[in-house]
Amino acid sequence: MEVKIKQRNAFVNRKDPKIISFCFGLFGIASLLAWNAIIAQIPFFSHYLDSLNPSVSFPLLNKLFNIPLQFILLIKKRLFPLKSQLIFSIIVSIICLISLPFFVFPFEKNSIISIVITILLVLTMGLINALIQSGFLALTSYFPLDKIVFYSTGQGISGIIMALLVLVVLFYINTGDLDNDFKYGALIFFGISVIILLIVFCALIYLFNSDYGKEYLPSSAYNYNNYNENIDENQSIKMSNTDREKANIIPKKDDQLESKKYWFFELFKSLKDVVFFIWYNFFITFSVYPSVYIGQQLFNTGKYKTNIIILIFCFCNTLGRYIMKFFKPSKQLGYKIILGRTFLVILLILNHYCNIILGVNTSITSCFLILNLIILSGTNGFDSSLCFGLGPTLVTGEYKGKAGNAISLFQVIGGVCGSSFAFITQKTIRIISSYKSD
Repeated sequence: MEVKIKQRNAFVNRKDPKIISFCFGLFGIASLLAWNAIIAQIPFFSHYLDSLNPSVSFPLLNKLFNIPLQFILLIKKRLFPLKSQLIFSIIVSIICLISLPFFVFPFEKNSIISIVITILLVLTMGLINALIQSGFLALTSYFPLDKIVFYSTGQGISGIIMALLVLVVLFYINTGDLDNDFKYGALIFFGISVIILLIVFCALIYLFNSDYGKEYLPSSAYNYNNYNENIDENQSIKMSNTDREKANIIPKKDDQLESKKYWFFELFKSLKDVVFFIWYNFFITFSVYPSVYIGQQLFNTGKYKTNIIILIFCFCNTLGRYIMKFFKPSKQLGYKIILGRTFLVILLILNHYCNIILGVNTSITSCFLILNLIILSGTNGFDSSLCFGLGPTLVTGEYKGKAGNAISLFQVIGGVCGSSFAFITQKTIRIISSYKSD
């Protein structure tokens, strides 16, 4: 008995290795890496497939099958163990990233074969994104708030890495032939993306095999048919309720989903505010980003304009995600910030009106455009971390993983609704622009 008490105290008092936090940052990077790769390579896709309008159509294509699959993952109690789901997702994502450039640039510009294969690959990546985003957010929801913030910050860093990588490639690849620049640049870009995913794969295996991971994750996250048979009595020692409360963790109950008949409705009743927050947050963001911002006049930035806009967004988005670490997630804070973001869309349209109709100097409207983008991206990141951290605190036990699934689903739905609304925003901008020609 005395030995067990010493073992329990040793486990409760030990600090998790710093590499664990690093792993959650990597998971955040991986969860949006394929998506950010597509956004960052819009100039590459536009060069070969300009007729598809990649800045608008590719985000929609990427989400077409993403939503139905995420919904299935949410309503099914145990479709896949998290470990199997994430390992499979990373492997297929690597295959898609390797294949994408090879099926785009060998063909003539706007050829049917190139268009069809690229569309199929983007659709496939949308399916994999559903598995990987939903899986990583469900995984993270079982852990303390600081790990959730590291995960959310990693999502922002993912965009920064992709945007910087494109700029570096554009700077160093200069053969004098635009076609070759895009080809070599795409090979380097997607090659490095694959290397990052391989590192994430190793980090994932490490977490699942670590004592820290086994303590917080339910047995269903592993191969739940065999997991309970392969652990000994010492490994199954749990933290006390007091220590879990300090760590912002509620004791898990593996059988909770099985014991409640109407668990799905109870889940949404508890999460109704959070799913609204995450939906509206991404609806506002994607109604103007990236398509509307890319169409705006931004100083004399030339071919680098798209990359500069994406880099500003990703950097401020990451900063906003990390700043949430110093706040306590609450519904009141969510309503104040998220509803206030509506004015950013209105101000963006007014800024274009001032530039085109009133003739305000482009330098002034460009500065305002960047300021608007900084606030939009910073609040997007802050609201995302707020929702990621708030959701798991509203439910108990294995509902934590399902809370992550629900937040991930409505994050994507918000992005799709916003990207669709971007057509209306673009139309409004074009109507304003038409007055200049008249």
